[in-house]
Amino acid sequence: MQGSDDRAGDVLLWSVAEHPLEIECQWAVLDEIQETVQEGLRRLSRGGVEVGGVLFGRRGQDRIRVLAWKPITCDHARGPAFVLSNDDQQGLMQLLEEAQSDPRLQVLDPVGWFVSHTRPGLRMTAEDVDLFNRFFPEPWQVTLVIHPRRGKDTRGGFFVREKDGRIQTAEPHGEFPLNGARSLAVSPRPGPLALHREESSGGGGAQEGNRLSRLAWVAVALFVCALALYAIPKFRHPPAPDALQLRIVDVNGQLRVEWDRASPAVLRAGSATLFIDDGGMLPPIHLDGDAIRRGSVTYARLSEDVIVRLEVSREDLPPLREQARYVGPPLARHESRELRETREQARQLDAQAGEIRKEIAAEDARAGDLKKEIRKAGRPPVQPRK
Repeated sequence: MQGSDDRAGDVLLWSVAEHPLEIECQWAVLDEIQETVQEGLRRLSRGGVEVGGVLFGRRGQDRIRVLAWKPITCDHARGPAFVLSNDDQQGLMQLLEEAQSDPRLQVLDPVGWFVSHTRPGLRMTAEDVDLFNRFFPEPWQVTLVIHPRRGKDTRGGFFVREKDGRIQTAEPHGEFPLNGARSLAVSPRPGPLALHREESSGGGGAQEGNRLSRLAWVAVALFVCALALYAIPKFRHPPAPDALQLRIVDVNGQLRVEWDRASPAVLRAGSATLFIDDGGMLPPIHLDGDAIRRGSVTYARLSEDVIVRLEVSREDLPPLREQARYVGPPLARHESRELRETREQARQLDAQAGEIRKEIAAEDARAGDLKKEIRKAGRPPVQPRK
């Protein structure tokens, strides 16, 4: 795991007037990221290769703290730009899943990601926006773009979502240097950009006092971390009793959508609905009580990126919703075409079956009316009483 703070109070505080979110980032983490970015820059004589990573930390109502990071693997199959292949995306999903069980990261949240741009500059590309929305969709998650330049300062800037979900991609709200003097930085964008770094004052006695103070803080921090690593697993809350634990398993090219059939919500459910986004939203699949309690549905995918959402109806409560995602290798063209043709034929047959059921229901209704008429015609006339 990259990212550790052995310099108490040594942080960057990012805030702008246009947005309520504040970002606090350890300079030790930024130093490590800067080294990785520079290594990528040196890998090619012209422009270098771009790198990226996941940012981990803690979040509050209007503030996030970046405390650690882990690199995102990119095979650069499409060149030096940081564009993830299908295998790379699968690896990123695995990284995020494994972080939940990593003792060093499970107490933190993935608060966003970073990417270096040696060619586009300090802005988000269309590929950046797609990755941001796919893997970091929460409104409080952020993107850090870093622009390294040979012989010049490396600049960085955070990109955040607006209240309506839009992202200002052309330029960040504010820029800051990742090397050189850090106690002062001026943002060329409208609105103040607050950057803060505590520096030791002059004088041998003051420097020695600060050094001892930092050592004391480091000792306290190490003790707290050790205590947390020992105690948190023991007091971690179990999954919510109504959790569906939705997941997707690839079985020989078929996707099996599974959920916990022993969940109380599933056991009490009268019905559920499965929504599938597979290169486009498909018609919802309605499941009755027996189907939802089977615990799985098999689906033949049409693309390499499938999003599944399960909604379980509950009496006197809002529906219980969970979502899962599958990213895998693309299907062969002929296989995809055959699957689409088969799916279209199945839809046509289903529509025809629906029309036949309607005709049968109408015939049954007419037969019932005819029986009523026959019974009326066969009755003897009622004789009036004398």
